Amino acid sequence: CIIPLVRGRSRSLPPEQVLKSLENFINNGYKEIVLTGIHLGFYGRDLNPSASLADILKRIYLLKPDARIRLSSIEPLEITDDLLSLLTNHDIFCPHLHIPLQSGDDKILKLMRRNYNTRSYRKIIDKTFLALPHAAVGTDIMVGFPGEGDKEFNNTLALLRDLPLAYLHVFPYSERPQTAAQQLPDKVPAPVKKERAAVLRNLGLQKKEEFAGRFLGKKLNILIEKTKDKKTGLPKGFSENYLSVLLENNDRAAANRIVALHITKLQQGRLYGKTSNG
Repeated sequence: CIIPLVRGRSRSLPPEQVLKSLENFINNGYKEIVLTGIHLGFYGRDLNPSASLADILKRIYLLKPDARIRLSSIEPLEITDDLLSLLTNHDIFCPHLHIPLQSGDDKILKLMRRNYNTRSYRKIIDKTFLALPHAAVGTDIMVGFPGEGDKEFNNTLALLRDLPLAYLHVFPYSERPQTAAQQLPDKVPAPVKKERAAVLRNLGLQKKEEFAGRFLGKKLNILIEKTKDKKTGLPKGFSENYLSVLLENNDRAAANRIVALHITKLQQGRLYGKTSNG
């Protein structure tokens, strides 16, 4: 990948700057704040004194912010016990992790120069669900990387079927100049990449519906969005664990409010909920 070459070394915002930005967002009425970055789990290693992602999350928690905190994509080996403990014990942190896999075949992972294999990835997912059984865990999957034959793709498909993931982001490999992958043999034809992507996207839809179905009859806290659902005209929003929910019984629900909804049905892959007075 050429991106690491052009972006340079990792650079972390000082904790005071992170906390000041957080306070500014909260003072301006934001109810959900997403912490994002390249190699988010490496946060603070370049600072003096050094820090960690868990350290800054602890400081955020001590602020008692009137907002929930969501993490963006985080690499598998950046999922630490300290991080999982914070997500488990403090409800301001959303039980939602996006942990890229890229391929479910060890040969392809090695060609991609990933620093984990399928066994270690599976252990990380198992550890995450042991700590956070109701968490939404999603992943990125690339199809058609050079050298991915039927055997390698089927290994990926089998692993994904077996893992308790909530959703998949699937994308085909696209060749980029000046990358090591450009020099690899055994290129995958475009029609094959398209077919494999379709298979995994269908699996992703199944995973998404299975995960959503676990919350029928339960309560979820939904942050109501400003725009309504285009198809139904109903208010909509997201739960802490990244489930999109439509609000059935109140078409005047105020945006930017977190409301508790009783989940009543799953219809065409979409959850519906009602407030307690509905």
